[in-house]
Amino acid sequence: MALKKIKISLFFIIAIFLVLGLSISFQSLLAAWTAPLANPPTCATGDPGCDAPLNAGPLIQPKSGALWLNTNGLSPYGLIVENGNVGIGATGPWTDLVVGKTSGIPQLDLGKNNQNFMSLRYDISTGVSYIYSYLNNAVSNLALLPGGGYVGIGTTAPHGKLDVAGNSHLLGSGGRKIYGHSDPNNYYIGSYPVAGSDGLDIHWHGGVRLGDSTGSVL
Repeated sequence: MALKKIKISLFFIIAIFLVLGLSISFQSLLAAWTAPLANPPTCATGDPGCDAPLNAGPLIQPKSGALWLNTNGLSPYGLIVENGNVGIGATGPWTDLVVGKTSGIPQLDLGKNNQNFMSLRYDISTGVSYIYSYLNNAVSNLALLPGGGYVGIGTTAPHGKLDVAGNSHLLGSGGRKIYGHSDPNNYYIGSYPVAGSDGLDIHWHGGVRLGDSTGSVL
């Protein structure tokens, strides 16, 4: 009889511990869950528990935090946008991919890391575009069509490695410049300092000018 009472007491104590453990676990689950401040549709976006999960619906769904995709690598794809334009820093992308800012210099980089990459940039304040290549965080070489082909500036049908349709200037060290220039009456090439003196002009009609623009044509 005494042994039976001991067994009943042990079962009772075990039951108490089980009830206490389940109660604590349930309370911790409730503490981790935040109830919405209001029921739909008055539950405001941004309030705890009010943001809708990402789904397949047609409506725009904003998300304030970062979005990581394919973290387990089970799919060979990360992000596929089948239709429409993609904007990074731009809420109204006007083409397939737009990297935008309202000020400063928007930048698109392709590379291995932030030390080795190629960079496309656009200066909003000046309207000037830039192409940079970096190796170990230092400006590196940039090769255009290393496998062959022609580069055209101002023309869509280049006839040489570099075909410039219009005036061209090549500025060397010491301010010396080699240029090609055309106007309604002349086409000539030459070399001169930036100041425009002590130069050499070869005109389209075969004349050679020595000195500045007032020099004689030979």
